[in-house]
Amino acid sequence: MWQVFAIGAKAAPLMEAHLGFVTTLDARLGRAAVEYINIYYLLGTVAVVVGTLAACAGAVWTLGSFWRGFQERRDEELVRKAMSLNQAISLDDADSDEIMI
Repeated sequence: MWQVFAIGAKAAPLMEAHLGFVTTLDARLGRAAVEYINIYYLLGTVAVVVGTLAACAGAVWTLGSFWRGFQERRDEELVRKAMSLNQAISLDDADSDEIMI
């Protein structure tokens, strides 16, 4: 990658001559070095952003799974209570039928 920037910096005099600018080779290579380093800063920033989004997604997924587990346990408990209440009511009805006969 550095070679690409260096070749571009060495080819710059053709464009500068056309525009009427004169820049030394050291200055052009210095600019190319700064551009090269800026690419690494950009890649690092992208990696940080992607990592942060992945961490947030993982946290949301984990909290969601805990919440779904809590809801399932709560629903199972409610079903057990309803079933036991239903059985108690049906037993009371059966006892009252026997008494009425």
